[in-house]
Amino acid sequence: MSAMLGFFGVALAYYYLDETLPRKRPFKGAPVPVSYGATDTQDAELSAPPPPSIASLLSNPVIRALSTSGFALCFVATAFDVVFVLFCYSPIETGGLAFSASQIGYSLASAGAISAGIQLLFMPTLLRTFEITRFYTFCMGLWPFPFAALPFLNLLARKGLDNGTGFFDIRTRGAIWVAIAFILGLSRIGCLAYSISMILVKKHAPTPASLGSTNGLVQFSMCLARAFAPAFVSSIFAYSIDKELLSGHVWVLVMVTISCMGTYEARAVGRNSATIVGR
Repeated sequence: MSAMLGFFGVALAYYYLDETLPRKRPFKGAPVPVSYGATDTQDAELSAPPPPSIASLLSNPVIRALSTSGFALCFVATAFDVVFVLFCYSPIETGGLAFSASQIGYSLASAGAISAGIQLLFMPTLLRTFEITRFYTFCMGLWPFPFAALPFLNLLARKGLDNGTGFFDIRTRGAIWVAIAFILGLSRIGCLAYSISMILVKKHAPTPASLGSTNGLVQFSMCLARAFAPAFVSSIFAYSIDKELLSGHVWVLVMVTISCMGTYEARAVGRNSATIVGR
């Protein structure tokens, strides 16, 4: 089903979206600028100077902070999705929850439902209520907590496990699922930083002509993090359990540290934007 939806989207884009880059547009008589009716500034954009280089974009402290914080955001978000599955699947004796595949699937499905609900019901109100850079910093600042909270789920599991049957009692099972919903809720609120990052990119792009280059730079940083975050967190998780470092939880310390570094970079967006405005 997912593959079919992907192919359907590609087909729609291929057949119904026109090329907007002038040099790649097929020539049909006199060149006529393509307009989608969204703005009246396309002619001005076509005659605008070329967008700035990557080096000049990185010289802008706000764009640089958005790139580095976007890298950290995508790294910790991708790593959390991976390590959550590994943690839930691991035996209780090694620090996990010994969940079945179906239980892990329900957990991930609930995370998706929470994310959709926040985006649809609360995101517009939150954007109108809070200053955008502070909201971005707040979302980034939540990421250390989901990682730090996961080991406490194992403590709940150890306390309520019936050694005779190998199952949790009803109270412990309910407490674990409530705690999982809370942790996943924190992670989904942290993921709101993705949407806010796009708004900040549009806000701080040096010129309208450089918006595409600026967005591409930030997205490249995110994709770079997404490429190796799963391998990194899986390796550090396995190494922690194999060597019993911090009772198998050294991965928590590593990911909390990386999350705090991402929060620091997110704060740099607000600091640098205030400095530029102050000039």
